[in-house]
Amino acid sequence: MARKMEIEFEKGGKIVAELFNEEAPETCNYVWERLPFTLPARRSVMSGGFIGVNLYDWTFNKLEYANTTIPVGEIGFLSRWIPHTPENKPYCQILISMGSGNQVHQMWGIASPTNRFAKIIEGLDLVRVIGTRLAEQGTENVTYRRKE
Repeated sequence: MARKMEIEFEKGGKIVAELFNEEAPETCNYVWERLPFTLPARRSVMSGGFIGVNLYDWTFNKLEYANTTIPVGEIGFLSRWIPHTPENKPYCQILISMGSGNQVHQMWGIASPTNRFAKIIEGLDLVRVIGTRLAEQGTENVTYRRKE
């Protein structure tokens, strides 16, 4: 059975995504077990073409179904150990791609392998609108929850 999650932004916009259970089972399970959660979303600064949510207390650090680019309409999970984070903990993010061929970067412009774990199946037309709003107005809370 396909697992789906709903992503709702506080200033408007709801997206539904289907998880890549076969391609990225451990990533999907890790995220699924933590739903629901509400955190600030922002327009990515380093990579530009993403809506990002920082997950500072998450510790998943495995690559599966990974690529340094995330196609438009897909959602990635970035988890890498990088030295500028507090106490050298993993730096995790969920990234919603806003355009085709967007490459994920961390500090110093290094391309970062990112687990592709979901595809937007409803609300794809809202992604660029929400991303533009975040760039112009700043962060807003977003809620990720299971879609029954």
